[in-house]
Amino acid sequence: AWRAALARYAQEDTLDDPMLTYMFAPATIFDPNAPYGQTVMLSQALPWPGKRTARGDAELYEAEMVAEDYETARLELALQACRLYDEYYLVTRQLEINDATRRVVDQLKPAAEASYAIGRGGLYEPLQAVVMLAQLERERIALESERAVLVAQLNELMHRPPDAALPPPPPSLEPPAEERGDTRALQQEALAGRPELRALGAQKSSLDARIEASEREYYPDFTVIAEYNSMALMPSEQVMVGVSAAIPLALDRRAAGEDEARARLALNDSQRTVLEDRIRSEVHQALT
Repeated sequence: AWRAALARYAQEDTLDDPMLTYMFAPATIFDPNAPYGQTVMLSQALPWPGKRTARGDAELYEAEMVAEDYETARLELALQACRLYDEYYLVTRQLEINDATRRVVDQLKPAAEASYAIGRGGLYEPLQAVVMLAQLERERIALESERAVLVAQLNELMHRPPDAALPPPPPSLEPPAEERGDTRALQQEALAGRPELRALGAQKSSLDARIEASEREYYPDFTVIAEYNSMALMPSEQVMVGVSAAIPLALDRRAAGEDEARARLALNDSQRTVLEDRIRSEVHQALT
């Protein structure tokens, strides 16, 4: 998407192809008393100065916005990988606790049954051990299913088969050093470093360029023309040069294009405000 956006710049900042027109008078082909009549015309469309530049700038800023979307995707993938691995570590430790608990209950169950058999204990203890073993088995099945899902998701991030084996997590993880820092300073750091905000800034610049381009749509485009007409009576009249200009009468269409660009700019401002509030909230929640 980034490369495609960059390629649009050349499409907007380049002149249209020149037009070559050839016409002839068919009757002169069969008339021995008349010379062969033909007309050759070459024309080149030239937009009003500044139109191509504004449209090209808008596409460059669009490409910059897509580049920031690319960086956003990289951050989201990294965050997703970290969260999945944390869950993978947690469920592995939970399975270990489940196995250790089950071994303890397996060891206590015969003693409870023996106590009941000799009349030194009630029926409650053996039944409680059976129920606990059943609960532990159900918990183990659920945890193994959850671990299989996490393994498939991690393999997906690495473009591997869903059931490919993963190395076990480390036995323990060192807790990170608690560095709370100043909340406002961290919020400003997040606002300065988030690619989503930079993408909205690039979009704002693109919309500003599009507004400039829409304002220039009220000015006419020109077409430079050179023509050779062999049927002109005087040789000095056979070569003609001139210019044509479009008359910008469709004012409603041009005004609507400008209104659309300004409305999108207002939307951009609102989106930026919402995103800034969300980033500040995310930083505050992460520190609490």
